[in-house]
Amino acid sequence: MKMIIDSPNEQIDLELIALGVNLALNNKCAIQMIEFNKKKGLKLLIKRAFKFKDSLVMKMVRNISQHDEVKKYFCVS
Repeated sequence: MKMIIDSPNEQIDLELIALGVNLALNNKCAIQMIEFNKKKGLKLLIKRAFKFKDSLVMKMVRNISQHDEVKKYFCVS
């Protein structure tokens, strides 16, 4: 997760983002992704997706959102 968010390039390595997309399908992995950086992982991931208009990062966010346990993190607080 850190490597995806902190990537200095606009384009993330395809192998890295592919791994993130697939790991986001797992419930426990999705929860750990959200809890990255004191529960700011999701916000940072969404920020990066919109900043670079990266469809693969958005796919990762969509995969994270499919889990019932993490839906509460998508509410604006």
